[in-house]
Amino acid sequence: MPSKTINQIHFEDLSPNRFEDMCVQVVYRMRNWKNIQHFGRKGSDGGVDIYTEISEDKTTQKWYFQCKRYKTLNFSLLKAIVDDFVTKNKKGIDKYVIMTSADVSRKTYVSFKEYAKINNIEDVEIISGSILETLLYSNHPDLLYTFFGIDLLKKRAGTVVQLKHRLAMKREVEKKFIGDLRKTEILVRDIHRDIYPDQEFNKPGISPWFRTEYYRNYHKGVSLYIGVVGIWIDNNGNWKIEDYKQKLPDGWTEINAFRIGNIPFDNIVDFDFEGDEYYNYPHLYCEFNNLGEPYEKIWYMPTDNYKGIILSEEKMLK
Repeated sequence: MPSKTINQIHFEDLSPNRFEDMCVQVVYRMRNWKNIQHFGRKGSDGGVDIYTEISEDKTTQKWYFQCKRYKTLNFSLLKAIVDDFVTKNKKGIDKYVIMTSADVSRKTYVSFKEYAKINNIEDVEIISGSILETLLYSNHPDLLYTFFGIDLLKKRAGTVVQLKHRLAMKREVEKKFIGDLRKTEILVRDIHRDIYPDQEFNKPGISPWFRTEYYRNYHKGVSLYIGVVGIWIDNNGNWKIEDYKQKLPDGWTEINAFRIGNIPFDNIVDFDFEGDEYYNYPHLYCEFNNLGEPYEKIWYMPTDNYKGIILSEEKMLK
């Protein structure tokens, strides 16, 4: 993937409406939303430019986004934004996000979070100009071209670079891992959220770094164990992930299966085979480009006790 340019993006070249359009495109790609609505262009937005819903664990969360193309953003402005939002939106606030072209100091961000909490908004976030810039350069080069006319790589050059990276990474992974099965543990790290070895608590989505185990290579990348889950399967091979809130249906059998994630070589930037003083096994440095995760696909394989059972993707029930 292309690296971040040394030239700063001029968000001020966009009109407020065009900046908002860009934010809609970025938000649309953040998650697999159940519902997404853009209200800002219509006026009388009630302090909400983008409204989204996401389903997790059979519950629906409501996220609210406000887009602000500001040169600077201090606590007074943030306080006014929160006051306006709270006045117009009383209930059902699971997450409130301000997307801005300005950068925000740590002190201002902490004050903003504290003030939001006083107003019963527990989960807030600011996507600042520098973060937006990183997202555009790292994950959305097409939006860079659409909104700023920045063409990072010509199509042919990009294809050649991508192919060379895939082949080089394939050779390195095979040489290191296939020949030394004793080192099967792996630490996967998101290069764009470099907080290691600290943790982010009470934040939705996947952790910016986590421990897993190497399973094997596949034609486009590396397969890693994510965990073990319960599976319900019937006599016709139809199956679904165990629902702990319900009883096992009549005629169905419960088995265990490995949950396995495929990380393509395109998402692997590099790896350190020796690790460090915290985790002395390989660190896989990745871009979490697939809806905030490094995996392009997640699939299931019965554990050793159930090797004769086939979990066909076509027969997986939701």
